[in-house]
Amino acid sequence: MKTNAAVAAIKYSLGLNRDDCPNFLAMWNEGSFQEIKDNYDNVPEEVFIGADPFHPKTNLDDGLCIGELVNADGWHVCINDEVISQLEEGTKVYL
Repeated sequence: MKTNAAVAAIKYSLGLNRDDCPNFLAMWNEGSFQEIKDNYDNVPEEVFIGADPFHPKTNLDDGLCIGELVNADGWHVCINDEVISQLEEGTKVYL
């Protein structure tokens, strides 16, 4: 069964307090995934797979990758048009 990041994010947020729930969902919706990792404990990996273009399991098996990098943590990161569009201008990507 394929992971649905939106469903996982909603399920996780329902266990948060009244103030954190909308804040978490707003961060997730805005793509502030590192901020989520920094501010919330025990967030399931499913919350990020498919939503975070830099998550190592996003797009690896759906044929959308035009390349793959291994980051410093040993994660295989899919490189696709969405990831490339988020890189700072002048960043060089070698495929």
